[in-house]
Amino acid sequence: MVLQEEKEGDPVRRFILPLAALTLVVLYFASILTEEGPVRKTFLEPDASVVELEVRSGGEVFGFKKEGGVWKMDRPVRWKADGGLIEQLIGRLKETVLENPITDKEDRYKDYGVDGGGDYVKVVSAGGREYTLYKGRRGPKFSLVYVRSKDDPFVYLVKSSFADSLPTKRDDFRDKTILSIPEDEIREIRWEAGGNSFAVTRRDDGWYAGERKLQAEEVSPYVARVTKMSAIGFPDDNRLPEGAERAGTLYIEAGEEIRLDLYEKAGEYFFVKDGIPYRIAVSLKNGVFKEIKGG
Repeated sequence: MVLQEEKEGDPVRRFILPLAALTLVVLYFASILTEEGPVRKTFLEPDASVVELEVRSGGEVFGFKKEGGVWKMDRPVRWKADGGLIEQLIGRLKETVLENPITDKEDRYKDYGVDGGGDYVKVVSAGGREYTLYKGRRGPKFSLVYVRSKDDPFVYLVKSSFADSLPTKRDDFRDKTILSIPEDEIREIRWEAGGNSFAVTRRDDGWYAGERKLQAEEVSPYVARVTKMSAIGFPDDNRLPEGAERAGTLYIEAGEEIRLDLYEKAGEYFFVKDGIPYRIAVSLKNGVFKEIKGG
């Protein structure tokens, strides 16, 4: 009877031993997970708010800053940046997991191209913290690349999605928007080229070409194309090529008159807006300088 009472009242048997057993089970499974690889960590925290970005890629150094919610390029040229492409790069940096460590030996850094003398990405957060990632050579598969974080001695083999999003030419991340106007603000579109001219005008009951009313399916694609136009690049030194000749002019009435002069040289076309030349696709030129025949 005494033995039974001691057994039932023994706290070691009733509480401590089961708790110890549970702890051992947790530690066992934790050790298994740990043996599968290092703890997953990303180069950039998912909630990091990025305000500056510096990239060395393709032999060029690119600099970007976020001011008033708008991304601007300050190197190699000063221009409004393509915010969509920058945010895409930042998103992929946040998804870059530093796993699969290769080595932490400094004398091997150069073998993998991460000694700091090649391409890199430097990010500055709103709090002033800097993150630097050195991009090395491609891995065994083209979809992989060797990297090293400035704050981590290890070389890692990671997915190359961020590397595939880096700019390599000075105009890659430059905003190429020529026009972006709400369609309902446009009152008239007209052009002159090669001795010809054409105009469409919005009235209260629809669009007209002269006195002929246009069907919506005739004019809507044309208006949509004119109101949102993007360049494919910029000429060297932001100047028209020597010998470029004026080939036409596009006028858009949207509260005020917008004028785009068309220039051509050797089959390449350029729109000049506010003194800035934009290289445009031939398909854009043909799609704008055309007449809507209708039925």
